[in-house]
Amino acid sequence: MVIVGIVGVHQESTIISMFRKIISRTDKKFSVIECCDFHSSTPPGITLRNYINELEKNKVDIAIVKITAKYISKGTYEGIKFNILVYDNVEKYYDKLLQKEWLVYQKKIFSKMERDDIAIINIDDETVLELLQGSKMCVITYGLSSKVTITVSSIIQDSNSSTIIYCLQRTISTIGKKSIDPQEFSIKLSSLSDKDIYTTLAAVTTALVCDVDIKLTQALSL
Repeated sequence: MVIVGIVGVHQESTIISMFRKIISRTDKKFSVIECCDFHSSTPPGITLRNYINELEKNKVDIAIVKITAKYISKGTYEGIKFNILVYDNVEKYYDKLLQKEWLVYQKKIFSKMERDDIAIINIDDETVLELLQGSKMCVITYGLSSKVTITVSSIIQDSNSSTIIYCLQRTISTIGKKSIDPQEFSIKLSSLSDKDIYTTLAAVTTALVCDVDIKLTQALSL
């Protein structure tokens, strides 16, 4: 089972919502875990690790876990081997002390990643470089600059819709060790803010890295 961690500040993640739409088009069995408080719906004492072990026994292909600083500090993710981490934060920090505290917790998750693991990172976020210091994992960068692995080569707008051209500029490897060569394809979006673009790049890249057929991500309408 592939375990994908979505690392961010807020409990809800638009990346998870979009990734769910993409993965629902496949025959892959998946589970999304956005809240780690199991006591309201499961027997007392059930931990996230127990829950994920049960998913694996039930032949789930992909588990998507929302990771927040709150639960890192509680030790909720101890003993869980994440294969893919996606850094979900494009907002500016206004509280510098809180920013520093979040980064300390988030770095605990990144520091446990190994060479065969993959991080999908928004390099436009200035705080992310601190998370990558000393990391061993494979890093795939996305953003709106020309130097990243994945960007948007063009934007097409008309009266009814907006379309971005997803641009993979360098070959990347999937979690299943398959290579995806540089290419471009179109994705239709219902709205076109910077956040929507970042979310799309992250979610589509995560799907590709999880060995989702690239044809299922082309000409998407999200």
